[in-house]
Amino acid sequence: MKNKFFFTIVFVLIVIVGLFLSYQNFQLRKELHNCNQLLKHISNIDLGANHLSKIIHRYLLKDLKKSDVKWKLVIIYAPEDCPPCLEEISYWANFNDLKNDFGCWGLVNHPNQKLVAKFIKDMHWNFPTLIIEENVFGENFGYKKTPIKVLLNAKNQIYFIEGPVLNWLKDGKIRFLLEDLK
Repeated sequence: MKNKFFFTIVFVLIVIVGLFLSYQNFQLRKELHNCNQLLKHISNIDLGANHLSKIIHRYLLKDLKKSDVKWKLVIIYAPEDCPPCLEEISYWANFNDLKNDFGCWGLVNHPNQKLVAKFIKDMHWNFPTLIIEENVFGENFGYKKTPIKVLLNAKNQIYFIEGPVLNWLKDGKIRFLLEDLK
C-alpha cells in the first residue's frame, strides 16, 4: 500500500513538472517568435543611400574633404545606444588608431551637446564627432535604430552602408570589408 501511494505521488510530481516545462517551452517559443518579428523589422529598415549622402554632405563634407585617407567611416549613433553598439563604436575608435588609410567620423543628433560631449570623452573615443542639436529626442536624422555605418571611398562617395546589426562581431559585414581593404 505504501509503495502504491509513493508511486502515485512520484507520478503526479512527474506530470506537474512535465506540465510546468511544457508551459515554459510555450513561453520561450512565444518570446522567440516576437524576437524574430523584431529582427525582421530591423533588417527591413530602409537606410536610403540618397538620404544618408545628403546628411553626410550637409554636415561633414568640409571635414571629409580635408582628410587624405583612402577609406572613411561615418557612424551615425546615439549616446544612449545599447551596450553592444557602444562596444562596436569603441572598436572603430581603436581601429581608427591602427590603420593609416582609414578615418572614422561620428555624427550625433541630440538635443544636449554638452551631455554628448561628456559621454564621448568618458568613452575615450578620439575620432571627430559632430553633435547637432536640431532633432527631437530619440531619433537620429530620421533613423530610430542606430548605429548606422557609412563607408566612403577617397572621393567621398558611398561605398557600403550597414545598419544596426544585433551581433556586429559575427554578422557585421563592414568590419570584414575594412579588415580586407588595402
